[in-house]
Amino acid sequence: MPSLFDGLAGLDSPNEIYDRIEGNCDGRPRSTSKELWSLRRRTNLSPGNGDIEVLLERSVALLAQRGHMPGWHNQCPVASGIAGSRSDRRSAVDLVHYTVVNGTARLVELKWESDNPSAAISQILRYGVAYILCRANREDLPLQNCRLMDAKHITLEVVAPFRYYDVDQKHTRMSDLMDWLNRFGSEEEDPLDYEMEGIEMAEYLSETSLALDELARSKTEGALTMSLNVLAFPEDFSRIPFKNGQDVWNKCSTRELTEEAQIIRDAFAGLTPVWSD
Repeated sequence: MPSLFDGLAGLDSPNEIYDRIEGNCDGRPRSTSKELWSLRRRTNLSPGNGDIEVLLERSVALLAQRGHMPGWHNQCPVASGIAGSRSDRRSAVDLVHYTVVNGTARLVELKWESDNPSAAISQILRYGVAYILCRANREDLPLQNCRLMDAKHITLEVVAPFRYYDVDQKHTRMSDLMDWLNRFGSEEEDPLDYEMEGIEMAEYLSETSLALDELARSKTEGALTMSLNVLAFPEDFSRIPFKNGQDVWNKCSTRELTEEAQIIRDAFAGLTPVWSD
């Protein structure tokens, strides 16, 4: 089955990604999906589900539904039906935070143990570029009444535990990240030079944010700006306070804010940049 994201391996430049996904839909994005870029809260959760990323994502959706974390949504479809009537139905942003008052939105790729930082960055970058494509072709897609399409600024974010980026525990993960960064002109020969890795990541994020912003502005006549960031939960948030799906329901679907729910809300309020200039 064709996908809007076919052929993106090795492409990390926003402009290259845009050109490829535009080509994947022959330059004329079309879809009849009413779910495309919709702000929704998916709270369905099997009682025995123990997947940490799913439990964390659903806990945010439940807390948002109860009014404890306003503005948060989850599982936002990014490309449903564009490359074909049944294509990319499972391609979705994990979490979205949208503030109507100032028109800012955060598209979040949520990680706990899966993949690695480079894969997570590539994923949210592709989704962000897909947003630009849809925004530029809004009139040809079922997006006229889509609130998210009115955003003035979009921040693409990778959000993960502090240890996810910990070089002392994640040598293989960070070696992969160095190999990934080497594609951007690094002359550093030692992939385990983590000080250099931090400098290069800060430079990459800064350069990519600028490229994203230029692309977003050029495709929307200046109506949209965009940036990229990599964030970590507070160091003391090393485990989620839930055992399974039933536990999430018990602790996050209540009218009053439970201690466990407070932990989740505080963790998202305490996010900090991992790499910065």
